[in-house]
Amino acid sequence: MSRNLTQKEFDEIATLSRRCIDAYKQADVKNEISRLKFLASTLDIDPYFRGVLSELASYSQEAAKQKPHDVKDRWVNAAMQSLYKLKSSGLEQEGNENV
Repeated sequence: MSRNLTQKEFDEIATLSRRCIDAYKQADVKNEISRLKFLASTLDIDPYFRGVLSELASYSQEAAKQKPHDVKDRWVNAAMQSLYKLKSSGLEQEGNENV
């Protein structure tokens, strides 16, 4: 059965995304992008939020590719919206499991 993200999972995702967004070039965050994509494909979360996480990975990757601030801002804003969707989903508390 699918579940919501835990706070710990969300914090990791937010940190990885922020590193991608702040990167000067995509090669600097290759591992972070891979980890985001891995989490999107393996976490047993609600399918809608898995899609949002995949979206976030793509937006973060695109933001890492961009250098001009006007173009990069569009991808940063899209990534931030995806993070907001994930956080507003109602994160699970550590130790609580849906039965």
